[in-house]
Amino acid sequence: TAERFGITGIPSAYGPEFTWNYELGAKWLLPGGLGRVNVAAFHVDWSDLQAEQIAPDSLIDFRTNAAAATSVGVEAEAQMFLGEHLELGATVGYANAEYDRFDELFSGADLSGNQVAGGAELTWSLYARFNDPGFFRAAGLYGNISANGVSGRVFDVGNFVPGDDYALINARLGVRLQSWEIFAFVRNALDERYIEFEFPGFGSFVNEPRLAGVGASLRF
Repeated sequence: TAERFGITGIPSAYGPEFTWNYELGAKWLLPGGLGRVNVAAFHVDWSDLQAEQIAPDSLIDFRTNAAAATSVGVEAEAQMFLGEHLELGATVGYANAEYDRFDELFSGADLSGNQVAGGAELTWSLYARFNDPGFFRAAGLYGNISANGVSGRVFDVGNFVPGDDYALINARLGVRLQSWEIFAFVRNALDERYIEFEFPGFGSFVNEPRLAGVGASLRF
């Protein structure tokens, strides 16, 4: 416990948090069934937000109902079908999430106006999927490639430790015949390196490096 390390004043429990969520959206179908586009704007009011903090000069983290916050943003999604077997898609999301009220437990610092820890301002993705069950007559061919990115992250409530921006590319290609399939894959194809999480002042965890391989599966 924290008392064993001479740290006192940490709450032993915390309560639920509450939100009011407002969303306004629109959906469009592209002519000829070629795809669709969805757009939504949102506004979230948090009260009694469960905020994670770290006790001074330690790795002891704890949560308190210390904050109120507001998040406003927009999300968009597009999907397009090019012929019978090929699908393309994209998504993008932007969120401005800030603490409206937050007094840090130990220092008493006023953190209002800081970005809510753990989130990202911008997220996006692109993908292409191909699936033809009769590509090799009795066997089908499928494949997909995707890219997704994140930017504008912070790890701590004080906003002293920003996260790396990153983009990852993953791909998979396979052949299916009835109950079995053979496939090849690659994850993080460009071997992107970024800090996945960081304890302020104590250390960080990096993401997994590029991984490529082949495999087979049988369903029965």
